[in-house]
Amino acid sequence: MMKTTFPVFKFLCIAAALIIGLSVLFSYFSVSALGYSLSVNTMDSGDGLIILIVALAAIVCAFIDQYLPVLITGIVSLALFFLENERLLKGIRDLGSLARSLINNGPGYYCLLIGSAALIVFSVLGLVEKSRR
Repeated sequence: MMKTTFPVFKFLCIAAALIIGLSVLFSYFSVSALGYSLSVNTMDSGDGLIILIVALAAIVCAFIDQYLPVLITGIVSLALFFLENERLLKGIRDLGSLARSLINNGPGYYCLLIGSAALIVFSVLGLVEKSRR
């Protein structure tokens, strides 16, 4: 009798990749001052399309139970997260501390960070589970 297991890590990887893909729709950071507000998402910086492609690749690879490419896409999305932060910090290093305090991380920031970390963790767990089969 063949034992069937619920592919929990497949669905968790797909969910994490969807969170990464959705991160491009939300504001990455926002600035509010003197009654004005400005928010920027990753599509504005040009990396949004790359993030969408990485998320789509992770979904496809997770769907066919290829967890090593999913791990690679998770690492790439985490690298894109740090790249976006470096670009943001590079632009505000010369500003004073008051101006820096007006900048807030948006939901896209947290979705990209949490989705990337979750994708890495779930893909590693998927690799472990797949090696036990």
